[in-house]
Amino acid sequence: MSSTKHQPTLRKRPHSEVEPEFPSLPKLSFAAAQKFARKSQKALVSIQQGLSLVGATFPGSSSIFLPLISPHQLQERFKVKENSVFVVIRESYTLLKDDVFSFNPEAYCGIHVRGHVGVGKSYLLYLLAAEYRMNRQSYRVTYINDCTSWRNNKFGFILREFVATFYDDTIKSKSIVEWCDSVIGSDKEEKMMMMTRSLVNYVRENKLQWIVIFDQHNALSNPSVVQEFPFHLIDTLSFYRGSNIKVIISTSANNEGYPTEMKGWHTHDISSHRFNDDEFKVWCDHYRLENIGKVNHKSKQAVDALFWTGGVPYELDLLWNQPKKTLIKKTLLYRQNRVNEMTVSHAKFCDKLSAEKKLNLKECISRMALGLSPPKIKIGMDHQLFGIVPDIDGKDIITALNPVARDALITYHGQGLVTSLGLAAELVFQGDYSNDTKGRIVEKYIITMLELLQRFSFKSYKTTNTGLSTFKPVQKMFEIKDIVYFSGNKLPPKHLFNRRVTTLFVPKSSNYPGLDFFVWNPLDLVLMAFQITVKNPFTSHPKIDGASKNCKRWLEFCFSGSEKKTLEVYWIIPGSCVGKPNNFHDRVILVNDLWTDFPALQKIVQ
Repeated sequence: MSSTKHQPTLRKRPHSEVEPEFPSLPKLSFAAAQKFARKSQKALVSIQQGLSLVGATFPGSSSIFLPLISPHQLQERFKVKENSVFVVIRESYTLLKDDVFSFNPEAYCGIHVRGHVGVGKSYLLYLLAAEYRMNRQSYRVTYINDCTSWRNNKFGFILREFVATFYDDTIKSKSIVEWCDSVIGSDKEEKMMMMTRSLVNYVRENKLQWIVIFDQHNALSNPSVVQEFPFHLIDTLSFYRGSNIKVIISTSANNEGYPTEMKGWHTHDISSHRFNDDEFKVWCDHYRLENIGKVNHKSKQAVDALFWTGGVPYELDLLWNQPKKTLIKKTLLYRQNRVNEMTVSHAKFCDKLSAEKKLNLKECISRMALGLSPPKIKIGMDHQLFGIVPDIDGKDIITALNPVARDALITYHGQGLVTSLGLAAELVFQGDYSNDTKGRIVEKYIITMLELLQRFSFKSYKTTNTGLSTFKPVQKMFEIKDIVYFSGNKLPPKHLFNRRVTTLFVPKSSNYPGLDFFVWNPLDLVLMAFQITVKNPFTSHPKIDGASKNCKRWLEFCFSGSEKKTLEVYWIIPGSCVGKPNNFHDRVILVNDLWTDFPALQKIVQ
């Protein structure tokens, strides 16, 4: 089918078409599953009579209300309301459809969809199953929403889903209910395999395509389980795939048998697919907050919430449901609770690691903090908190699930990362990298070390038109009591600033204007701003022009109207980058003088 042939017209939710509650599994007969399937198909058709969305290209982000499409209880994270499931149609969905549409059965067994918990795999597959079912004249779709539920009811579950797939078909003069009713007794395995072969022949003879989806495949990742009957039907259907059978499985990142690759399967990775700005707007328009109503997705509070959750739908849902009345307070509580939860989970993960794997884990975290590629060996990664995704240039880097996950990892390991962080940085400082790359890693190394050490000791020099002043440098040392991370290119939220304690401010934006980090000194009522560069001379750094305007905003942020406003701007540079400054009052910190606390910087000085 052409990828541009069908243009969807999305409509309101179908009402009163499918019952949201079902009898317990032992009481759900095949006849009841068949009745459900008829009602479900009618509800799908009611979205638009005869509409086929398969292969459509959606004009930007949108949403749709879909009816229930499985006779079984959906996973807990699915929100069933008013007989329907709300789904945000995302860019990642188009990518998944393209992969399914162009799948080559001669090259692969099937499609393996993988990604972190909560990035939206299950909702994408739900939408995929519903969309193909709308085009019933050409497709049959078997949709296993939860392999854990299948494992707990291994025969009845899969048979009921077969009924939902072929509810109105006649296969060799028998209905699907008759076929499933016959799968009883001691020879049920033989009868079920006979039925499966008959279904395969049926879709081929009728020139249909059979899409078979197994969500949450982690439950079957143990080889001893997946080889059992009837779970090996996944391999059986894959064996029969040909041009008209496509098998899709999905796995979530965890530390109990998470398959990073499945031999012979095409991998479709959505780890890096988070809500973009348009998709977040759709989310905010639908999920209104009590006492707030509709959230403006461009408001500072909403942007902050999107940042801390990393745009991960599940994490956004957790934040939205925090028991606070304002979005600011919800975000604060989310950050506190999730850091604690992730730290506890990570501690349990670390307790099971060997010494070798713990060292590898620290190397992976250090590379994550610096934004580097993964090591060749990745035996210690905590897949629930961070993973490997492509950067804007298509190169694989290690990244955290979201900023909260990064904070949990840094908080838990603390100064235990100092050595591994330094070794990772030295690989860049001594390698064949551009000055821009080295400068970026110097910046990340220094800031991460400040997070770990929670102190900053330095001496600074004034500049003259010939270089550094010959006057005695000024020595300073601070114990950092609070660290404030903030998103965007402006100022941190005012409620995060405690003027009574020494505070390190760390902008998370990669292109923050003018400066790299700030330190508030409450004893002297001084704001210190720092810019790191290895450009020679340092005055050629592109951020130098943006620093002045940004500093004015920070002065207003830190000081009240009547107070004397004191700002000190420092440049952290190698000694070879001093040059001949135009400003005789610049303060310079030489990386040579920071070696004691930042030993990897020795490798950056030529």
